Amino acid sequence: MPRCTYFLPFMALALCVSIAPARAEEKLTEENIRAFVEKTTTITSGKESGMSGEEIGAYLDAHLHPSARFKSTMRYAIPGFDVQVKVMTVDKDDFIESIHQTGSAMDNYESQIIISDIKISKDGRKATLKTQTHESGKMPISDETGQEEVPVEGMSSCTQILMLSKEEIIQMYNATCVTDIQFDTFAP
Repeated sequence: MPRCTYFLPFMALALCVSIAPARAEEKLTEENIRAFVEKTTTITSGKESGMSGEEIGAYLDAHLHPSARFKSTMRYAIPGFDVQVKVMTVDKDDFIESIHQTGSAMDNYESQIIISDIKISKDGRKATLKTQTHESGKMPISDETGQEEVPVEGMSSCTQILMLSKEEIIQMYNATCVTDIQFDTFAP
Protein backbone atom coordinates (compact mmCIF):
# COMPACT_ATOMS: atom_id res chain seq x y z
CA MET A 1 0.00 0.00 0.00
CA PRO A 2 1.99 2.97 0.80
CA ARG A 3 5.07 3.16 -1.17
CA CYS A 4 4.54 6.83 -1.10
CA THR A 5 0.89 6.79 -0.24
CA TYR A 6 0.47 3.16 -1.30
CA PHE A 7 3.84 1.72 -0.29
CA LEU A 8 4.33 -1.02 2.22
CA PRO A 9 0.97 -2.74 2.78
CA PHE A 10 0.23 -3.51 -0.87
CA MET A 11 3.68 -4.94 -1.20
CA ALA A 12 2.82 -7.27 1.63
CA LEU A 13 -0.59 -8.04 0.20
CA ALA A 14 0.93 -8.93 -3.03
CA LEU A 15 2.29 -12.09 -1.77
CA CYS A 16 4.13 -11.44 -2.01
CA VAL A 17 9.26 -13.89 -12.92
CA SER A 18 9.97 -14.95 -15.88
CA ILE A 19 8.04 -13.43 -18.73
CA ALA A 20 6.69 -16.84 -19.59
CA PRO A 21 2.92 -17.36 -19.45
CA ALA A 22 1.27 -18.53 -16.25
CA ARG A 23 1.96 -22.19 -15.54
CA ALA A 24 -0.93 -24.56 -14.94
CA GLU A 25 -0.81 -26.57 -11.71
CA GLU A 26 -2.72 -29.76 -10.97
CA LYS A 27 -3.13 -28.81 -7.32
CA LEU A 28 -1.74 -26.43 -4.73
CA THR A 29 1.31 -27.65 -2.82
CA GLU A 30 3.56 -25.98 -0.26
CA GLU A 31 6.27 -25.85 -2.91
CA ASN A 32 4.24 -24.11 -5.65
CA ILE A 33 2.60 -21.77 -3.09
CA ARG A 34 6.01 -20.64 -1.80
CA ALA A 35 7.33 -20.19 -5.34
CA PHE A 36 4.23 -18.18 -6.32
CA VAL A 37 4.45 -15.90 -3.26
CA GLU A 38 8.16 -15.24 -3.73
CA LYS A 39 7.80 -14.57 -7.46
CA THR A 40 4.82 -12.26 -7.01
CA THR A 41 6.56 -10.38 -4.19
CA THR A 42 9.57 -9.83 -6.43
CA ILE A 43 7.38 -8.49 -9.23
CA THR A 44 5.25 -6.18 -7.11
CA SER A 45 8.20 -4.80 -5.13
CA GLY A 46 9.82 -3.40 -8.27
CA LYS A 47 12.79 -5.77 -8.09
CA GLU A 48 11.93 -7.43 -11.42
CA SER A 49 13.70 -4.92 -13.64
CA GLY A 50 13.37 -7.09 -16.74
CA MET A 51 9.58 -6.66 -16.93
CA SER A 52 7.76 -3.74 -18.47
CA GLY A 53 4.72 -2.19 -16.79
CA GLU A 54 2.57 -3.96 -19.37
CA GLU A 55 4.13 -7.35 -18.55
CA ILE A 56 3.66 -6.78 -14.81
CA GLY A 57 0.02 -5.86 -15.46
CA ALA A 58 -0.49 -9.02 -17.51
CA TYR A 59 1.10 -11.17 -14.79
CA LEU A 60 -1.12 -9.65 -12.10
CA ASP A 61 -4.21 -9.90 -14.29
CA ALA A 62 -3.57 -13.64 -14.69
CA HIS A 63 -2.72 -14.28 -11.03
CA LEU A 64 -5.34 -12.19 -9.23
CA HIS A 65 -8.83 -13.67 -9.10
CA PRO A 66 -11.45 -11.49 -10.86
CA SER A 67 -13.24 -11.01 -7.50
CA ALA A 68 -10.02 -10.46 -5.50
CA ARG A 69 -10.23 -8.18 -2.46
CA PHE A 70 -7.39 -6.75 -0.42
CA LYS A 71 -7.84 -5.11 2.98
CA SER A 72 -5.03 -3.42 4.82
CA THR A 73 -4.90 -1.67 8.15
CA MET A 74 -1.89 0.64 8.27
CA ARG A 75 -0.57 2.10 11.49
CA TYR A 76 1.89 4.96 10.92
CA ALA A 77 4.31 5.82 13.74
CA ILE A 78 5.89 9.22 13.13
CA PRO A 79 8.11 10.51 15.97
CA GLY A 80 6.41 13.38 17.79
CA PHE A 81 2.90 12.48 16.61
CA ASP A 82 0.16 10.09 17.68
CA VAL A 83 -0.01 6.83 15.73
CA GLN A 84 -2.24 7.31 12.70
CA VAL A 85 -4.42 4.45 11.45
CA LYS A 86 -5.72 4.09 7.92
CA VAL A 87 -7.84 1.21 6.62
CA MET A 88 -8.01 0.55 2.89
CA THR A 89 -9.92 -2.01 0.87
CA VAL A 90 -9.24 -2.41 -2.84
CA ASP A 91 -10.31 -4.75 -5.62
CA LYS A 92 -8.22 -6.33 -8.35
CA ASP A 93 -8.18 -3.30 -10.66
CA ASP A 94 -7.32 -0.87 -7.84
CA PHE A 95 -4.52 -3.17 -6.68
CA ILE A 96 -2.98 -3.42 -10.16
CA GLU A 97 -3.24 0.36 -10.59
CA SER A 98 -1.49 0.94 -7.25
CA ILE A 99 1.41 -1.26 -8.36
CA HIS A 100 1.74 0.76 -11.59
CA GLN A 101 1.64 4.06 -9.66
CA THR A 102 4.21 3.16 -7.03
CA GLY A 103 7.00 2.28 -9.44
CA SER A 104 10.26 2.61 -7.56
CA ALA A 105 9.19 5.32 -5.12
CA MET A 106 11.72 4.26 -2.50
CA ASP A 107 15.48 4.16 -2.62
CA ASN A 108 17.45 1.29 -1.08
CA TYR A 109 14.26 -0.77 -0.92
CA GLU A 110 14.63 -4.20 0.67
CA SER A 111 12.08 -6.78 1.70
CA GLN A 112 12.00 -10.17 3.36
CA ILE A 113 8.95 -12.38 3.44
CA ILE A 114 8.30 -15.32 5.75
CA ILE A 115 5.55 -17.73 4.75
CA SER A 116 3.97 -19.79 7.50
CA ASP A 117 0.92 -21.76 8.47
CA ILE A 118 -0.03 -23.02 4.99
CA LYS A 119 -3.33 -24.92 5.05
CA ILE A 120 -4.35 -26.58 1.78
CA SER A 121 -7.88 -27.88 1.17
CA LYS A 122 -8.30 -31.65 0.69
CA ASP A 123 -8.94 -31.22 -3.03
CA GLY A 124 -5.79 -29.05 -3.41
CA ARG A 125 -7.68 -26.16 -5.02
CA LYS A 126 -7.62 -23.62 -2.18
CA ALA A 127 -5.10 -22.60 0.47
CA THR A 128 -4.92 -20.21 3.40
CA LEU A 129 -1.55 -18.96 4.51
CA LYS A 130 0.03 -16.41 6.76
CA THR A 131 2.91 -14.18 5.78
CA GLN A 132 5.11 -11.69 7.57
CA THR A 133 6.94 -9.13 5.50
CA HIS A 134 9.63 -6.75 6.67
CA GLU A 135 10.29 -3.85 4.31
CA SER A 136 12.69 -0.94 4.53
CA GLY A 137 13.96 1.87 2.39
CA LYS A 138 14.24 5.61 2.10
CA MET A 139 11.22 7.65 1.09
CA PRO A 140 11.60 11.14 -0.40
CA ILE A 141 9.73 13.72 1.69
CA SER A 142 9.28 17.32 0.53
CA ASP A 143 8.60 20.33 2.72
CA GLU A 144 9.20 24.08 2.56
CA THR A 145 12.94 23.62 3.12
CA GLY A 146 13.42 21.14 0.30
CA GLN A 147 13.48 17.39 -0.06
CA GLU A 148 15.12 14.77 2.09
CA GLU A 149 15.07 11.00 2.24
CA VAL A 150 13.53 9.57 5.40
CA PRO A 151 14.27 5.98 6.48
CA VAL A 152 11.07 3.94 6.61
CA GLU A 153 10.47 0.46 8.00
CA GLY A 154 7.35 -1.63 7.83
CA MET A 155 6.24 -4.96 9.24
CA SER A 156 3.14 -6.57 7.77
CA SER A 157 1.25 -9.61 8.97
CA CYS A 158 -1.18 -11.00 6.41
CA THR A 159 -3.67 -13.80 6.04
CA GLN A 160 -4.09 -14.72 2.38
CA ILE A 161 -6.29 -17.06 0.39
CA LEU A 162 -4.98 -18.61 -2.82
CA MET A 163 -6.93 -20.78 -5.23
CA LEU A 164 -6.59 -22.50 -8.56
CA SER A 165 -8.57 -20.96 -11.41
CA LYS A 166 -10.59 -23.04 -13.89
CA GLU A 167 -7.45 -22.92 -16.06
CA GLU A 168 -5.48 -24.26 -13.06
CA ILE A 169 -3.48 -21.07 -12.59
CA ILE A 170 -2.61 -20.02 -9.03
CA GLN A 171 -4.53 -16.87 -8.14
CA MET A 172 -4.72 -14.71 -5.07
CA TYR A 173 -8.33 -14.42 -3.96
CA ASN A 174 -8.13 -12.46 -0.73
CA ALA A 175 -5.61 -10.84 1.59
CA THR A 176 -6.07 -9.10 4.92
CA CYS A 177 -3.04 -7.34 6.37
CA VAL A 178 -2.02 -5.25 9.34
CA THR A 179 1.06 -3.12 8.75
CA ASP A 180 3.08 -1.09 11.23
CA ILE A 181 5.10 1.64 9.50
CA GLN A 182 7.83 3.61 11.25
CA PHE A 183 9.51 6.72 9.94
CA ASP A 184 12.81 6.40 11.77
CA THR A 185 14.33 9.89 11.74
CA PHE A 186 11.44 12.13 10.74
CA ALA A 187 11.25 15.19 12.99
CA PRO A 188 8.11 17.39 13.24
